Amino acid sequence: MDDFDAQAATWESNPVHLERTRAIARAIRSLVPLSRTMRGLEVGCGTGLLSFALHDDLGTVLATDPSQGMIDVLAGKIEAAKAENIQALRVDLATESIPGSFHLVFLQMALHHIPDVEGFLLSAWESLEEGGWICIADLDSEDGSFHGLETAGIHRGFDRPDLVRDVQGAGFHVVDIDTVFVIRRGSGVEERLYPVFLLVARKA
Repeated sequence: MDDFDAQAATWESNPVHLERTRAIARAIRSLVPLSRTMRGLEVGCGTGLLSFALHDDLGTVLATDPSQGMIDVLAGKIEAAKAENIQALRVDLATESIPGSFHLVFLQMALHHIPDVEGFLLSAWESLEEGGWICIADLDSEDGSFHGLETAGIHRGFDRPDLVRDVQGAGFHVVDIDTVFVIRRGSGVEERLYPVFLLVARKA
């Protein structure tokens, strides 16, 4: 987590992170009937951009991340904004059990950091109330250039049909999967496009 700890202080200075979050939040609102009675859980929240984008639509949000640096930045934001319905918790839900029960589990660019995707999906299903929702925003399959070929221990995006199969295998009904944002790197003939999808599924 050292790399993310080092990036935490400047994470939100990248406009792509902000634009991507806004696009994902809009898509979630359009597909999930959010309400102030719902308990939400963000997995791999970073500095809590998506938790902050959705917290006014939810009753409570537990924002979790394995990086202490990210959680420290988020805790400062919560205090400054007096966002009393967001709780920041340092925990690695790739290896630890999900604490509590929720109506909504959401992830932004975090699933590719979870080694055992099928195991995580089963854990998420168990943590959700009947009729609860899971929203996963992540990269389409890519050649490794997004993080760099030297980066180990992550998934190089996801093949959509394969992920749908895994989500269904965990017991969810998939409601939608579609592109919600495109990350652009480079320019001209060197420009690379990395589509970001949002998968929405329900425990029903």
